[in-house]
Amino acid sequence: MVETLIYMAVSTAIFASSAAIVGDHQARTDFNYGIQELSSQLRAIINDVSTGYYENRGNVSCNNPGGGSKPNINPGTDAQGSSNDCIFVGRILHFRPDSASSGIGTDQVYRVYTAVGVRTAGDGDQDVERIEDSEPTIIRNSDVAGMVQEYTIPNGIQLRSARNTGTGSKAYAIGLFTNFAKYADLNQNSFETNARNVGLIPFNISESAGENAVETQVAGVTSLDYDNGNGMELCLEARGYRGTIIIGGNNSNLGEDLLIERGSCPFSD
Repeated sequence: MVETLIYMAVSTAIFASSAAIVGDHQARTDFNYGIQELSSQLRAIINDVSTGYYENRGNVSCNNPGGGSKPNINPGTDAQGSSNDCIFVGRILHFRPDSASSGIGTDQVYRVYTAVGVRTAGDGDQDVERIEDSEPTIIRNSDVAGMVQEYTIPNGIQLRSARNTGTGSKAYAIGLFTNFAKYADLNQNSFETNARNVGLIPFNISESAGENAVETQVAGVTSLDYDNGNGMELCLEARGYRGTIIIGGNNSNLGEDLLIERGSCPFSD
């Protein structure tokens, strides 16, 4: 009888241990899948900016009002790349804009805005060569319905913090901007080789900031911001694991780094 009880106790302990191992393995697998999926989404968006692709359903009209003003954006029929007045300048990722108080199990989102600018400056004969000369702005849903894309952070993973890698400040948005094409010679015969690179600029705004705050940040971007070497660090967690995604930083124009480990984020907003 004693031997039977001992056997049952040992068997129960082995089963519990095995179940815990299996459960932990499944938790890591689910978390790993969600983080990898998010990483793939971000990489695709960065790549789209580097190639000049943006979401356009052919329902946008963009005009240059002149006088150093930002573009006028309205519903219209401009196909991608066909506007005579405006150019694509980048995309803005804003994380958790409407879910600052959401809890575990609630899917969080991030929004992706398209940024545009005027094609010419001054008297209209010279293409802009710096982002600040393009008077950049974002396209809102209130301008053209459906132009702001919304993505769900996969598998119920929770974003706990977003930081500027250089300053440590809150940075829940990041701008991915094209480097404007510049001619390498005065006769305008050849382009500099870095003309198609992407500038990553973190914006020190909160998770609950609205579209006005995002637009203000975009309007204030200058070409000098491209070279500050700062990036965005996201810390996410679920199921006993945390993941860190770093976008840019260390003077790297393109790319993101990913780290997965057990535990919680060191700080939470």
